[in-house]
Amino acid sequence: MNKFSSKFGSQLTKTANGYKFSITKQEWLSLGKKAGWMKEAKEDPCWEGYEKFGTKKKNGKIVPNCIKKKASLDKESYSKVWTQQEMYKIFMPYIKEEGEKYEKYSKVIARPANDNEKVDTVTSDVKETTNTSKSGDYIVTNLTGAKEKYIISAEKLNSRYKKIKDNPDGSALYQSIGHVFAVQYNPKRHDLPIKLLFEAPWKENMFLKEGDMICTTDYKEVYRIDQKEFQETYK
Repeated sequence: MNKFSSKFGSQLTKTANGYKFSITKQEWLSLGKKAGWMKEAKEDPCWEGYEKFGTKKKNGKIVPNCIKKKASLDKESYSKVWTQQEMYKIFMPYIKEEGEKYEKYSKVIARPANDNEKVDTVTSDVKETTNTSKSGDYIVTNLTGAKEKYIISAEKLNSRYKKIKDNPDGSALYQSIGHVFAVQYNPKRHDLPIKLLFEAPWKENMFLKEGDMICTTDYKEVYRIDQKEFQETYK
């Protein structure tokens, strides 16, 4: 016990039955590697299915903050990635017949994008998609719980949002004035998977699950909005 006390003394807690010994996962992996009973110690301090997201304070110590991994958007995770043309053919008649018009009422923050700036759109439950900016594009941040970001052109920004004020950092506050036509995704109706990947209008994979909203603004393309974020931004 003296050998452990010199290195991990703070982890020894006296109990009625003796001493309780606890160390972090990283310390356990390090000991195992040195002792030879664990050939490789993983660099990732989080358990399987979790990933590091900054740090947090626990029992007076700074430790990795491990959160559950977002759903993967890799093609290998799904049997098929539906094309934009396939999704359009399936859902556009559905939207035209039964879709409702929803007005976007929330405010957003927008700033000029850097050339070839990569943006991950992360909603409350999943990494939804990824997009890369072109010259003249803008990065829009929704003022929702997830604060999801996405890329739009200057033309779309001016047609869907009205500037309220400029911010000192070069961004600006906008009021939404746009709308969408949308239906809720019901996989049983079209004999489709509960979760699937499809090609977004900007040629990247997009995640769709049961209950999400399938939307269009001009009847030329379809895309997905997470159910929770849709309720926070449209009425």
